[in-house]
Amino acid sequence: MKRLPDPVQKINAWVLGLDLHKKITVWVLLDRRGHFVDQGQIPSRPGALRALYKKVIGRKTAHVVFEAGGSSSWAFDTCADLLEDTSRIHVAHSKLVKAIANSTQKNDFNDAWWLAHLTFEQRLPEVWWPRGKYRELRTACREREAYVNERTRIVKRIHAHMRQIGAPLPKGALKNGSEREALRARLPQLSPVLRLAIEQELAHYDMLTQYIQVWEKEIERMVADWDDVALLMELPGIRTTLAAVITAESGPIRRFRNQKAYGRYSGAVPTEHSSAGQVRFGKISREGNPHLRWALTQAVSACMRTKRGKGVAVRNWVLAREKRMGGRKKAITAAARKFAEAIWRLHQLGESFDLERMFGRVPCELRRSA
Repeated sequence: MKRLPDPVQKINAWVLGLDLHKKITVWVLLDRRGHFVDQGQIPSRPGALRALYKKVIGRKTAHVVFEAGGSSSWAFDTCADLLEDTSRIHVAHSKLVKAIANSTQKNDFNDAWWLAHLTFEQRLPEVWWPRGKYRELRTACREREAYVNERTRIVKRIHAHMRQIGAPLPKGALKNGSEREALRARLPQLSPVLRLAIEQELAHYDMLTQYIQVWEKEIERMVADWDDVALLMELPGIRTTLAAVITAESGPIRRFRNQKAYGRYSGAVPTEHSSAGQVRFGKISREGNPHLRWALTQAVSACMRTKRGKGVAVRNWVLAREKRMGGRKKAITAAARKFAEAIWRLHQLGESFDLERMFGRVPCELRRSA
């Protein structure tokens, strides 16, 4: 049964609600009793926000709230300098603020008022906003991810071109030197348009590979002395890149109150639809961080390709349960959720990764086949 936290008093402070846009920022101010005081509009610049705060807040205790978006980083940094206490800065989860998303009277001033009002009543769905080294590492990891995704699209297009002429390429042909040379040798036999398309895509592939290598070296430099990243590499299937992604997307893992909370943050927990004593679990919630969920599933997928070491136990656990769970993908997702819980215990309790505790004993036939 879901239990609500103990009732808390409403915020006994002024609340400044901001609706951030590229060019303008609309603001609404509430007093200690939650009553409307003033509203207005300023340019979306750090200097304008700083001047507004000093004008309408001054030395009064206040909280500032705005939605997560493209302008949130500079607004968060500016408010952190003004308040000197990041606990009074609230970043709202845009999709979960139903009063704004489902409003029939939606405008900038109403949005800013709802943000301030929900913050005053402590009912605002919030997100964690990274600062400092976490933000830098997250930027680096997402830049690498963007280039990897773009390179994957290039690979699919090259494979599609070759299938159209009845000469499909084997999987991983672009990474194999001999296969790639064979592809280049066939280019003169293709039509001029198709030859030009593949030549440009190969050049684009090489350029993206160089960019990815640059970002991987930068990520390795950033996490070289980061203890939390080194700790994650105790888990099977996790190396420097995945450990960096998990750290950047999770932030300080100790901020989660228990392992179930961290599992929910990954979005890999199943939804539940139970009634009349019948328990039914549905698809995963996908309400957490998609980048974190990707990293965890990639770690399990790496274990599925291993033939020795700790990853074998993870692979056997997935193989033993794929039929009962309705497919290998679902079993991999369940293993990823277990990884999330193990990561929390690793950081919060200092426990080493216990294969038998997390994945239990594996069937003897699967153990022999490994």
